[in-house]
Amino acid sequence: MKNKKSKHITLRLTPEEFAAITEKLPPHVSVSYYIRSALKEYSGSGAKQKLDLMKKLYEFYDSYDEELSHVSGNLNQAMKRGNELAQAGILSQSFMKALIEIIQTARETLIELNVSLKDVTTKALAP
Repeated sequence: MKNKKSKHITLRLTPEEFAAITEKLPPHVSVSYYIRSALKEYSGSGAKQKLDLMKKLYEFYDSYDEELSHVSGNLNQAMKRGNELAQAGILSQSFMKALIEIIQTARETLIELNVSLKDVTTKALAP
């Protein structure tokens, strides 16, 4: 037997707020059902976990953004200079060693980023 819904709530909305809700309603769904569904989905530990995950992902990307930008800029400049030297026929072994070091730094940064991303993902998927 279904639970009889006997409690009422009055909710005051601006016309814009009401329009925002009703625009999102699927066909044949009442505002009451929509709000009850939203409460179920976005309350409790599930919603908190989603928000925590979004915060962790933001922090993750924010922490690596500057570092990746710096490494990629260095790599791009070094590759451009290496191409210029190769075309001029004066590409030296010392420049190649420096280029390899820049590539290795970029590789290490990407490996660190990958490990950190796996860690965040594993924590997010943990029960």
